[in-house]
Amino acid sequence: MASGPNPTESPLSALVSSSRSIAADLEDTRLLHELGARLVDESNIGAIYQEILSAAITLAKADAGSVQVVEPDGEGLSVLVSKGFSETLIARFHHVDISSPTSCGLALKTKQRAYVNYDRSSGEEADPSLQPLLDAGFHSAQSTPLVNRRGRPIGMITTHWRKSHRPSDHELRFLDLLARQAADLIERRTSEEALRESERRYRTLFDSIDEGFCTIEVIFDEHGYPGDYRFLQVNPSFIRLTGITDAVGRTMREISTDHEPHWFEAYGRIARSGKPERFIAEAKLMHRWYDVFAFRIDEPGDNHVAILFSNVTRRIETDEKLRQSAAMDAYRVLLSDTLRQLVDPGEIQGAAARILGEQIQASRAVYVEVRSGEDGDHHVVLQHYHAPDASKLTGSYRANDFGGTLFDELRAGKTLVVDDVARDTRLTADERSAYPNIDIGAYVAVPLLKEGKHVAIMAAHHKIPRHWHPDEIALVEETAERTWDAVERARAEQARHQSEQWLRIALDSAQMASWDWEVGTDSVKWNDQHFRLFGLVPDGRDKSLEEFSTYVYPADRERVVEELTSAVAEARAFQSEFRIIREDNGEVRWMCSFGQTVECDGGRALRLTGVIYDDTRSREHAEQLRQAHDALESRVKERTRELAGALRRLQDEADERKKIERERRDLLQRIVHLQEAERARVARELHDNLGQHMVAVLMHLEGFQRRLMQSGNEAASHDLDEFRKVVDALIKATHRQSWELRPAELDELGLEVAVENYVLQWSEQTRIAASFTTSGKAMRTLEPEEMIALYRVTQEALTNVARHSSATEVQVTLETEPTVCIHITDNGVGFHPQYVKRRLGLLGMQERMNAIGGALVIDSSSKRGTHIQARLP
Repeated sequence: MASGPNPTESPLSALVSSSRSIAADLEDTRLLHELGARLVDESNIGAIYQEILSAAITLAKADAGSVQVVEPDGEGLSVLVSKGFSETLIARFHHVDISSPTSCGLALKTKQRAYVNYDRSSGEEADPSLQPLLDAGFHSAQSTPLVNRRGRPIGMITTHWRKSHRPSDHELRFLDLLARQAADLIERRTSEEALRESERRYRTLFDSIDEGFCTIEVIFDEHGYPGDYRFLQVNPSFIRLTGITDAVGRTMREISTDHEPHWFEAYGRIARSGKPERFIAEAKLMHRWYDVFAFRIDEPGDNHVAILFSNVTRRIETDEKLRQSAAMDAYRVLLSDTLRQLVDPGEIQGAAARILGEQIQASRAVYVEVRSGEDGDHHVVLQHYHAPDASKLTGSYRANDFGGTLFDELRAGKTLVVDDVARDTRLTADERSAYPNIDIGAYVAVPLLKEGKHVAIMAAHHKIPRHWHPDEIALVEETAERTWDAVERARAEQARHQSEQWLRIALDSAQMASWDWEVGTDSVKWNDQHFRLFGLVPDGRDKSLEEFSTYVYPADRERVVEELTSAVAEARAFQSEFRIIREDNGEVRWMCSFGQTVECDGGRALRLTGVIYDDTRSREHAEQLRQAHDALESRVKERTRELAGALRRLQDEADERKKIERERRDLLQRIVHLQEAERARVARELHDNLGQHMVAVLMHLEGFQRRLMQSGNEAASHDLDEFRKVVDALIKATHRQSWELRPAELDELGLEVAVENYVLQWSEQTRIAASFTTSGKAMRTLEPEEMIALYRVTQEALTNVARHSSATEVQVTLETEPTVCIHITDNGVGFHPQYVKRRLGLLGMQERMNAIGGALVIDSSSKRGTHIQARLP
């Protein structure tokens, strides 16, 4: 430890002592100088504190020490670095309160250097809180406050000795120098660290905030007008909110030449005035709205402006939608309130058109009723709205005069939106020229289809071309529906009033009365006729159920009241017949009443309305009718017995007729069988006997002729030849008669071949064109009687054609399904059906078909030919 010169020392000793003191001062000065040089370059604050502590221990020749920082509240110290202490001791004194008896606690409290001797040999009682230091071998300590240039303590340098030791003035002087140097360095480094932390926080905030942020330099031209600005700095949200990348260093004009001037003017104004501004503006090219807070930064002449902004497009759009919604609500309220007060359909149409036209500022607005006519649809305008510069359009117009194609689309339910009629290619030149004549350059037309029928059109016209906004189109569509509803409501109301008038007329004519019962208030309203029915003078006073029941005949009263209360409880119709006692003359009259629930709640009727009428005369008539009915019933029963007897007799007669008919049919079948058998026998006789004899005669004649020829008697031979020809003709006639009586192919080849051959031979003989066809699948196997009947009908029909029809063509068709049927059709003169019963041939055909259970249908008229249909069962 260095000290000043001692007067008792020799000059040489004093010189040596002084030299040592100077050397120590130089060493300590060098130490502080080197420490300051190192600390200037040191960036680690922790290392700086360690350097300061080591220098303090060296300067004070101490055994241990610590550097502490004053806590923010100024009421305690916290250890920054320490040296020479155990971990336990560091933990014990890591925080020292201002009330602590340690040297650092005292120095913090007094704001001056403090010295404490822990040695008990001094005779003083040691503080128990200092015992850990004594136990660790420390006997004394000093603490020097670190005070900044504003005089505020910021820390503490404390040194400890393992012996009782008080620092010399030399040591304390250098400790003060170190403390001042350390305080300045610590404050500077703390400020730098705080600045770096602030910058880090600023950069973190700059990069992480949702708002866009940028700094710009406003560029003024030679006239002082802010014509552009350059981006100096942008955060990531700037790119997200604007969509502009690589903005730094570029000007706004370089990025977008069409950027709105109001942005340049606002930032130029802020750069010049220095007054911050907050505003909301639209960047139309970006289709966005921004909420902007802009303020000047740096020096005024730099023209630097900082801009904090957010994208409020959605909010603006929402506000605009809310504004439009509010406007629409106000429009709907105005439209509804206006239309609700009107009862005339024409006035409703005119009012709706006026409100719509004024709302969208159209030249004209019309509600058009579509009415069908012989020459197509007509558009009828009863009333409408038109601006002063547009013409009126009331009246009736043909739809197709303004473009058939367009009105086809309207009939299909399509809304027509035309911004410029002159450019509408769907119209012809004549149709396009018709629109300007009635002051229509653009229009919106909304069709109204009800139950698939085109009934009306709501249209907005503009005199010159115009772009229609979707909101305006929607407004026209909504107004169309509301107008339709109001018009129909008015017409329904008119119809109701008319119906009520008719009802009053009908009630008066039928002498019926009406009543209306409000169940909740038990108030029953009667019309005048109701009073008169009950023998009362009409006074218009409401009745109650109890009052009404007093007029009901006592025997019916309980039942009628029960029926009324049940109708109320079940919210159903009321119907009853009962008697009343008239008030004026006491006469008992029958009443019939009907009621219907018109209002109900929770399944219970709240109001019933109905009619009542005097049914006494009807009941009297009914009684008379009942008596007449009883008398008639008695006569009917008697007559019924008579008719039953007659019916039995008729039934017996019918049974007898059926029996006779069966017997007649059986006889007819036997006759037909016999006839056919006789025809077959005669045919065989003609073929087998007469035919063969005729052939033998012919052969003898041929032989006799040859002999005459040989004898040269040519005249006799010629006569014989003529005779031979007659015999040959007889043979053929015999064969034909035999075939007609019973064709062999009918039995051998069937009906189809037999009929076809007969038709062909008949055509050859009569020289009338005839054809035979079949239709259907293979024919079922027919009974012999069925084949004979169809064959004979065909024979008789063709015979009649040849004899009577003068036909030139005959068509015979054999049909095999669904049943077997032959059709014979000719193109002859025909006959009237009434002649059928007069012709035996036709009657015979009918009898043949009846005999086998078949049917014969004859269709003929004069000069239209005949069609005969013979059908098997």
